[in-house]
Amino acid sequence: MRSIIEIITAKRDGKAVTAEEWAYIANGAAKGTIPDYQLAAFLMACYCRSLTNAETDALVTAVRDSGKILHVDGGGRPRVDKHSTGGIGDKVSLICAPLAATSGLCVPMIAGKGLGWTGGTVDKLESIPGVSLSLTPERFQELLDETGFCIGAQTDDIAPADRKLYALRDVTATIDSIPLIVGSIMGKKLTTEADGLVLTVMWGSGAFMHSREKAVELGKALKRSGKANGRKVIVLLVNMDWPLGHYVGNLAEIIEVIKFFLEGSLESRLWSVVRATIGAMLLAGGLVKSIEEGMGWLVEGEPEGRMTIGLHEELLSDGFHSLLDYLEMLDGLARLKELMATANWRVMGTVKAPHAGYLLPRDCSLIGRALTELGGGRTKLDDKINPYVAIECMAGIGEKLIAGQPIFRVLDCDGEVALTAGQVARAVELLKDSFSIEEIPYEPPLVWEELK
Repeated sequence: MRSIIEIITAKRDGKAVTAEEWAYIANGAAKGTIPDYQLAAFLMACYCRSLTNAETDALVTAVRDSGKILHVDGGGRPRVDKHSTGGIGDKVSLICAPLAATSGLCVPMIAGKGLGWTGGTVDKLESIPGVSLSLTPERFQELLDETGFCIGAQTDDIAPADRKLYALRDVTATIDSIPLIVGSIMGKKLTTEADGLVLTVMWGSGAFMHSREKAVELGKALKRSGKANGRKVIVLLVNMDWPLGHYVGNLAEIIEVIKFFLEGSLESRLWSVVRATIGAMLLAGGLVKSIEEGMGWLVEGEPEGRMTIGLHEELLSDGFHSLLDYLEMLDGLARLKELMATANWRVMGTVKAPHAGYLLPRDCSLIGRALTELGGGRTKLDDKINPYVAIECMAGIGEKLIAGQPIFRVLDCDGEVALTAGQVARAVELLKDSFSIEEIPYEPPLVWEELK
């Protein structure tokens, strides 16, 4: 086998890397035996020269095999995982996992932390004091057996090569390489041995893939990789020109999810993606014949306006109890109840419509950047997040507004770190630039569509 310098040189010159060499690099990344500067050089060579399908498949296998395989027991139920490429206000997994579990699926989910303005499912759950998602394989299986689903974090035992390679990609401007994204996602997801996988690939100004065309390219690459590994993969393309849900911010989004289960209502764009994702998960598990049929399991009526109605009460109740059992097993339920009862959310700033007209998105990423400015996002993987700050989205794209109508509110709770006036001012300015108000009615794009 070639040395690491010879492998870097070969990739730099456009030559293929063998499966054995990919395994060597993944193990070197996981164990620290290959220096960061050589891994960074190799990643840049991969970014510039791209990878063949065979190389991408070898990378997926190498990332998967750099740690332990969970060997999840579904108890006879279809095992279906779900993953999102990340978007602002994306709390879909927190809703779909318990609902899918109570619909007859086993849902083993290895989730990640957010980077920049893309909130991570792990960050949201770990915003509850005392909750840690760094689970052993045995604990992961216990939670699955008890609740039907488990959302666990990537640990030193699960695809450790990806943790190192992802961190280096972040600081070497190689994040948006499609083959490297596929290696990262599929390498982690194959560790649960799930039978099916549903991927929500976000596109738009609030996603890594700004254009639908790039999202389609990534979605097709993920489906091809899943097929090569004997998995049924369904890809939903989701527009991220505006946040999903009313809140952006870790603890606020957890509370938004809890209120959904208590009240049965949800912001319309978020609910649309939740319905589609559940339908796709049931299809991936072989319980229905189409996404539309799976969506029909959830509701008795159609959504009206920005709030939803008609969710089956029994399904909602069962899903809620599964979620509560999961949080209790993580020692977070009592603390969450206390937070919801005593949290004092203060309005630190408000952004209003400067004049009447229709709300159009300009740059959704600025909303995420505003949250990061408040301390609610991270710029490096080891940054500490303030979960007690949030941005409330009070209007939807395409909505007709009157002059002075609130569009955003900057919120702060009783956290350990108080917001400064400077942070709030900078966040407000970013939020002001995230939208425009126009006289002509605006028809938002489809919230989601299935990639065929």
